[in-house]
Amino acid sequence: MEFEKALTELKKGKLITNTNWNGKGMYVFMMKGYVAGVPANGALAEATGVTEGCTVQILPYLMMRNAKGQFVSWLISNMDVFSDEWQVLE
Repeated sequence: MEFEKALTELKKGKLITNTNWNGKGMYVFMMKGYVAGVPANGALAEATGVTEGCTVQILPYLMMRNAKGQFVSWLISNMDVFSDEWQVLE
């Protein structure tokens, strides 16, 4: 499927993958964020300079599980955005 359709599935809470990817077990998912706000933990405070414990808003974002089983924030590449090889993981 095209990425536009896969994005709709992401917004529904589904996991998506691309059959062109070399790594096994890789997929993308949407983190809903904390739009209403959440207290900043120590790592966020240190990285951003905000005061630990202050309320911060975190907007929705995309995450990927890589082939090593690690999670990382994800931005789509030009190759992936035009790919028709997207699938929803069941």
